[in-house]
Amino acid sequence: MKRKITILTIAFLSLMLMYANAFAAATGRCGNSITWTLDDSGNLTLSGSGEMWNNGYDDSPFKDYEIRKATVKYGITSIGESAFLGCRGMTELILPNSVTSIGGNAFEGCSGLTELILPDSVTSIGNAAFFGCSGLTELILPNSVTSIGESAFSGCSGMTELTLPNGVMSIGGNAFFGCSGLTELTLPNGVTSIGDDAFHGCRGLTELILPNSVRSIGDYAFFGCSGLTELTLPNGVMSIGGNAFEGCSGLTELTLPNSVRSIGNYAFSDCSGLEKITVDRGNKRYDSWGNCNSIIETGTNTLIVGCKNSVIPNSVTSIGDGAFRSCSGLTELTLPSSVTSIGESAFSGCSGLTELTLPNSVTSIGNYAFSDCSGLEKITVDRGNKRYDSWGNCNSIIETGTNTLIVGCKNSVIPNSVTSIGDCAFYGCSGLTELTLPNSVRSIGDGAFSGCSGLTELTLPNIVTSIGDCAFYGCSGLTELILPNSVRSIGDIAFTYCSGLEKITVESGNSCYDSRDNCNSIIDTEFNTLIVGCKNSVIPNSVTSIGYYAFYGCSGLTELTLPDSVASIGDGAFICCSDLEKITSLAEIPPVCGSGVFDRVNKTNCELIVPVISVTAYKQAEVWNEFSNISGFSGVEVTVAGKTRKIVVE
Repeated sequence: MKRKITILTIAFLSLMLMYANAFAAATGRCGNSITWTLDDSGNLTLSGSGEMWNNGYDDSPFKDYEIRKATVKYGITSIGESAFLGCRGMTELILPNSVTSIGGNAFEGCSGLTELILPDSVTSIGNAAFFGCSGLTELILPNSVTSIGESAFSGCSGMTELTLPNGVMSIGGNAFFGCSGLTELTLPNGVTSIGDDAFHGCRGLTELILPNSVRSIGDYAFFGCSGLTELTLPNGVMSIGGNAFEGCSGLTELTLPNSVRSIGNYAFSDCSGLEKITVDRGNKRYDSWGNCNSIIETGTNTLIVGCKNSVIPNSVTSIGDGAFRSCSGLTELTLPSSVTSIGESAFSGCSGLTELTLPNSVTSIGNYAFSDCSGLEKITVDRGNKRYDSWGNCNSIIETGTNTLIVGCKNSVIPNSVTSIGDCAFYGCSGLTELTLPNSVRSIGDGAFSGCSGLTELTLPNIVTSIGDCAFYGCSGLTELILPNSVRSIGDIAFTYCSGLEKITVESGNSCYDSRDNCNSIIDTEFNTLIVGCKNSVIPNSVTSIGYYAFYGCSGLTELTLPDSVASIGDGAFICCSDLEKITSLAEIPPVCGSGVFDRVNKTNCELIVPVISVTAYKQAEVWNEFSNISGFSGVEVTVAGKTRKIVVE
């Protein structure tokens, strides 16, 4: 009893000492002529002159202290790199009029800061200087600031209003990335460039007026600003980067000034609300002639941006990459006979389209051109097309030279001549409920049936040799999978998120895969790696590893027993197995886990049972130590894939 009291006393005193030390008075140096003192109330004072020392990332001199308030005295000219990185408890910051620069990562992660007033002396703000200061609601920048570094205020999600001073000429990449609370933005006339991802994800922005000084808008600059309803591009803008306004679904009108000379791919993709598109007269590179509600690159006659009200002129010879991507309001499409090529993802996500007629002039269709067009019911290829056909009213587009079906829909009937299903051919075809693949099909491409959530029956012919990456990803309606003995190759996450799967069988005679002991899984025979599982899987004792994403999204899995043969578990193997309540690992040495193995599993409530002599080892092992409820076993008999084990929870 005396020994227990002594141990408790030591533990208590240690805890008190640690707590006291956090606020204990301390002193130190952080510059050649700069000293700091910290009182027992968490008030930090920096005194002296000149520049602060720069620190390595996550090597702040104050990382071991609880700072509430920081006061920098006059005479100090710079805040060093990573100086206050991670000081989450700091709620107040006072900077003197002598500071001219703030170093990179200087206040990163100071989430307790709610207000920031920078003195008039500051001219530059370094990269990621205030990254992740999510509590910051008000920001006042002085007129002396001329540049804002990359990621300077990225993740400051609490900031609602931003006025940049007139001295600012450039805004670095990711500068305000993820500032989702930002509703008002005023850019000064001095700004000439907006960096890549500068306002990426600022979905609270509703109106954007760019000053006449802006010459370039970077890639993804306003990506995902879904609240943006008004956009005024000044007549000085010369270049708009790739994906610059992608996902600005609130925009209804777009006017392109005649100064623009360059527009990157997917610059206005997923702007599903667009109704009117105009190019100012006098633009030497682009036009929208005939009120076509599109942007056309005149030199190549390529339509690069369209909307739900677009009418494709007869002069257009190609549809550019992503031109109509995610244009869900597009319900009718007439491709003129002048069109010879359709770019990558050109009509991807046009879920409102019900009918597609491909003219005989088309000789090239890019990858994913019509993927995720879930509303498609009828597909026809005009007779005379030398590259593609839809013979036998198959409601598909087939590349005749390779006998590859490249575009399908919910009413497709696959002809016996087809030898392969192309990449993403039926991607997102949620209305597809039943699928019979003819005996001619030998390969199934990447993402071929990904997202076909309505698919309840699948028969794979005994001639299929390869199944591509993500081929049946998200086919949540499938309940049974029979893998023929002809299959020699299964791509990554081919059957991931097939959450309805209850039974998995590999036909006998398959030389690469098996489902030994009726385990309801697919096992790579050569490596004894389980690569596809379901909620009824029982892992055999011969399995040495669980492949990455093997049970990803298997929400019906409630209990899991890992035999002692399992030595490693791949990345994300059990990610999103949200119903998992109990895991029993029979291995005395904790299996080595990849990243995110049990992400989105409730590791607080899920019970982890391990050999009693290994409890400490599991509590110390990476990934396993994230479980709160770990207990040991010995004694009681259980059966794992035909072999008996003894378990008693202690």
